[in-house]
Amino acid sequence: WDAIMALWWVFGTSDNDAYYACKTALLQQSKLDYLNHIWEKKGFDEIKARIGIHTGPAIIGNIGSEGRKMEFTALWDSVNLASRLEGVNKFYGTYICVSEDVYEKVKDEFEFRYLDEIRVKWKNTSVVIYELLALKDQLLENKRKIVEEYLEAIKLYKQREFESAKAAFTKLAEKNDAPSKTYKKRCETYIQNPPELDWDGVISMESK
Repeated sequence: WDAIMALWWVFGTSDNDAYYACKTALLQQSKLDYLNHIWEKKGFDEIKARIGIHTGPAIIGNIGSEGRKMEFTALWDSVNLASRLEGVNKFYGTYICVSEDVYEKVKDEFEFRYLDEIRVKWKNTSVVIYELLALKDQLLENKRKIVEEYLEAIKLYKQREFESAKAAFTKLAEKNDAPSKTYKKRCETYIQNPPELDWDGVISMESK
């Protein structure tokens, strides 16, 4: 398998589904870091895993037909978006990407940073996405400072001040901040080829 789909509160309802999904994602990444340290000593390659989290309605149950393929699964736009968000991580160098719906539910319990506003393939409406960083008040101080500087650079970018934004993102990229590397390249593109006057900053993701 190259992917795992996890579902919360399939057989009931809860206001905590987004919370447990986010907490599980952080625990998974923490455990994987621990295992990578062990595997490194044994000469194994490092393993990385990307996670996408979204919340919303879905069709859930045994899907298929008797005598042919039958499986318990979930279908609907919510599931597709979660899958897209998993893939979106690779464009920003992140590992846990969540939708605005998830962010709004648990923003008081976790540390996030704004990533972008994107339009995924096959969807006309855009979605704001965030990187899940840590449990509330557990973000390391050096990381917090990087995020604060990053958000200031985002403001410059949104105001079309691409030269200033590029300078800010460059400093952060030198600190190995992955999303800043993405924005630095984007600023370079817009400096050479300025966007239209009606530019809304939304990025279309044509691939997974």
